[in-house]
Amino acid sequence: QLSGAGRTAVFAESARVGAAAGGTRPGACRRNVLCSFAHDDVLFRCSAGRLPAAARTFIETYFPTESCVYAERDRDDGHREYEVRLSNGAEIKFDAQGQWFEVDCKFSLLPAGIVPQTIAADIAARYPGAGAYKVERAMGGYEISIGSGVELIYSAAGTFVREERY
Repeated sequence: QLSGAGRTAVFAESARVGAAAGGTRPGACRRNVLCSFAHDDVLFRCSAGRLPAAARTFIETYFPTESCVYAERDRDDGHREYEVRLSNGAEIKFDAQGQWFEVDCKFSLLPAGIVPQTIAADIAARYPGAGAYKVERAMGGYEISIGSGVELIYSAAGTFVREERY
């Protein structure tokens, strides 16, 4: 899924492809990632180190047992963003500095610590037994999906704003 010369980088964990291209040995490093950059139809290899340090730290902190299977760097509208898919199906979006702005665990609950403690406590009080699967962070606050078509909106300070059903 390369789009626009020089605009998108696609990273896919693939020891087989990396070895076939003369790269790393299969199984050499669990987090080794083959990266391809589109620039005038020329592809270049790189390593997972192309993610900002803050993004790598976030993944290692909250998803220590997972490996990166896909990452994409997108530079649309002058803003650089990174989208990462982990081996458990989780998808994470980071800004150019490596700060997360969306985490979607799809098949499991978000790891403790991603959602601010005040918001996690409020969700536990309002929706006993519910857990957060997806969180989006923006300047105005947080949108948190707790399943069953329910999204909760919180201010940046952690104050409950409203519930939305989709």
